[in-house]
Amino acid sequence: MWYCFKDTSCYSFQSSHSFTPSNSSRSASRRPSEITTQVLSRTCCYVPESYSLPIDAIDAEIAYPHTQTRVPVGALPHIWGQSLYILASIIYEGLLLPGEIDPLGRRMVTEPKPDLSVQVVLVAEDNEIKQQLMEYQVEVQTFEEIYNEAGINVYPAKILGQLYRHLGACEKLSLSGRSTGEIGIFSTSQFYRLGDETLAFLPQVSHIILNIFMFK
Repeated sequence: MWYCFKDTSCYSFQSSHSFTPSNSSRSASRRPSEITTQVLSRTCCYVPESYSLPIDAIDAEIAYPHTQTRVPVGALPHIWGQSLYILASIIYEGLLLPGEIDPLGRRMVTEPKPDLSVQVVLVAEDNEIKQQLMEYQVEVQTFEEIYNEAGINVYPAKILGQLYRHLGACEKLSLSGRSTGEIGIFSTSQFYRLGDETLAFLPQVSHIILNIFMFK
């Protein structure tokens, strides 16, 4: 008896819909529909844990591949595969956008990117510190000057942690959102848009010290 695991078909569909034109995603959507079975439900197709090929059909399958009927075996529905199938179907119907389940854009990490350029911005907490840095020929701006000139509000990293609490939060599903742990230096190394505001965040001092020792 041969077993064929089918969760990869749902993964392929989700990837094609996120990275390729709609024509490719439509062709990929046939694969998830081919692995489902209509048993036990009129409203939702079930995805079994795996499919098996009856032992008396093995010789015919070897002679003529993909011609024999597979039989669903194992858990029905298979929770993980069923979840992927439902998610893929919702995306295909246009009820959910890839960016809504991946707000940080991590699905884009495989795309080619330009060479990394590290830029560091120094900000003076007040005019007194600004004057002290000027003595060493270091030109900086205060928070107020940055806002007046560029319209950018600068906040400490803990404020970003509080904003992250709203990502993924849903009262109906009893989801609390992201935990308010430490905010990494990569999270504070970019600008954010909140309504009409542009926000920037200071890295935590502990992360600055850690990175200095790591890249010495």
